[in-house]
Amino acid sequence: VDKMESLRSNLPSLQELEASLREEKAAMDKAIARKNFSKADSHHSRIEVLEAQLDIERRHNGKSNEPQLIPRNSISDTQTVATGKRAAPVSKLRPRKPLICNSYDSVLSVAQLLATKRGDAAIVLGANGDIEGIFTD
Repeated sequence: VDKMESLRSNLPSLQELEASLREEKAAMDKAIARKNFSKADSHHSRIEVLEAQLDIERRHNGKSNEPQLIPRNSISDTQTVATGKRAAPVSKLRPRKPLICNSYDSVLSVAQLLATKRGDAAIVLGANGDIEGIFTD
């Protein structure tokens, strides 16, 4: 165990991982803006690895990124926790209509569809037309 702890100094710190994640996300956004989706896909793969590493590092340091449930009666439904200002209800949101894709479509093709149509989400339909999921940006 002591030997493993001594090797820990060779691993990137939490701050270094967060910086690398920010850089990869910026690079992926740039690739998407240039419609270079294969490059964006490779950045996305690296982002997933970095997020997993960050999660492990946060758990090790006691800073888990797991969502915390807040009891419903602990805050007002009409106020935000951070600002105390009145928050608009979800019914007031006006999102764009979702695009439709099939479960056999590739992630790359759906990402391209979202980019070209400037969509926010795609509903993923199965072979029998049932909703199997939601793909978001």
